[in-house]
Amino acid sequence: MQFIINTIVSTVGGLYVFALLARFLMQLAKVNFYNPISQIFINLTNPIVRPLIKIIPSFYNFNLGVLMLAVAVQMAVSGLIVQYSIPVSVLAAVSCLKILMTILDIYLYSMVILAVCSWIMPGNRSPLIELLYQLIEPVVGRIRQIIPSASGIDFSYMVLAFIIYIVKNYIHVAV
Repeated sequence: MQFIINTIVSTVGGLYVFALLARFLMQLAKVNFYNPISQIFINLTNPIVRPLIKIIPSFYNFNLGVLMLAVAVQMAVSGLIVQYSIPVSVLAAVSCLKILMTILDIYLYSMVILAVCSWIMPGNRSPLIELLYQLIEPVVGRIRQIIPSASGIDFSYMVLAFIIYIVKNYIHVAV
């Protein structure tokens, strides 16, 4: 019975952390909030985020309240699942690492979805493709400034995927 409860708490909590982080990243990347998919994330997170924004203001596009809420939810989920007593500092550190891993996963899966969609239906501008492109472009654009395209081939996505791979492996080794 405890396994079923842990699975439900982990799944629901993980999905809500994902929604909070997606909202955080979309605000950070200045994604179009009139996009229907971004409206889904806003409507899912607004009941808790709206009162929190009044207490913890955001700096430019960096919404610290949403990020702190994501860490708090991750800490609560991890604390409920763990069967033994664990110091709060360790729980906070592990939760921050899980948040970082989720952010890296969002970027990695967004790149994979964009790549697959560019092969299957090139030139299609659905709301999902627009949202993912607007989410990825600020990061990829900075890499393009350092590594320009060679013979019309854009290596910035591969460089970003390689950086994400290295950081994720380092986090797995550290934990």
